[in-house]
Amino acid sequence: MKCVWFLPPLGVIRLLAVSCRLAKLSLVATLAVAMAGIGSPALQAQPFAATPTLTFAPIATQAEGVAPFAVTATSASHGAVTYSVLTGPATISGNMVTVNGMGMVVLQAKQGVSGGYTAATATTSFTVGLPFTLTTATGSTAGRSGTSASVAQGAAANFRLTLMPVAKTVPDAITFTAEGLPAGATATFSPATIAADAAATPVTLRIQTAHAQAAPYMQPISGSLLPPVAVGLLLLPLFRLREARRRLGLGLPVMLLAAGLSLGVVFALSGCASLSGSLPSATLPAAQTYMVVAAATDATTKVQSLMHLTLTVQ
Repeated sequence: MKCVWFLPPLGVIRLLAVSCRLAKLSLVATLAVAMAGIGSPALQAQPFAATPTLTFAPIATQAEGVAPFAVTATSASHGAVTYSVLTGPATISGNMVTVNGMGMVVLQAKQGVSGGYTAATATTSFTVGLPFTLTTATGSTAGRSGTSASVAQGAAANFRLTLMPVAKTVPDAITFTAEGLPAGATATFSPATIAADAAATPVTLRIQTAHAQAAPYMQPISGSLLPPVAVGLLLLPLFRLREARRRLGLGLPVMLLAAGLSLGVVFALSGCASLSGSLPSATLPAAQTYMVVAAATDATTKVQSLMHLTLTVQ
């Protein structure tokens, strides 16, 4: 038996080949589109945006006249941070703060959106005060409180004080003065000045009071000079008593009685029968209390710290 092979026409074969190629190209295009769609933002799940905790680094108490200083606020976010002054005697440029007075300063920090974090804000505050304070030293000999003393006139009172910097040292040289002293008193500080960059320093204030006046205060003599003069005139004849008795022929009792009656009449006429209070007496002045103000002054900025002291002079 003889086999016969059937071959399709050449045009049909070519048509089938083209159809296969077109099918492959369509499949490849479909797969490409599908793969591109998987990475598109529309098909991806959006992550939850968290709010970062923005925190300022601690700021210590500052002294008036301090040099500009930097502040920082950080969080887990990498967003940019900007700073501003909400209230208080200060200005800020970037993150550098410049104080220009005393009081409380409030700062604010704002952080922008970054990655999976939202925006955030934070605030902080600090106090600007004196660069130093003048206080009483522990165990002061000027009294239990260290701010009062009582001395006799002409004696000296010692007050033990301490110059305490707000920072570790004082920024400038410090001088001392005292006001409200008693008349004639002098004040001496030891040391008289404190150099710049000095640490806490003990200071002694010695107040030397003036000595009392030599002449005491005398009360005026009361009454009239007539009674003493009259007594002297009446007693004068007694010195020549014998001659008077001989001439008048009177006895001693009669002469004494006449002298006594005459003295009584004189006192009655003068209206001053008593001699009490006629002698001068010395009176001591009453104790005086003075409010003394001790001042520590910055020699450059003229900023002062005051300490009020009480001095009683007996």
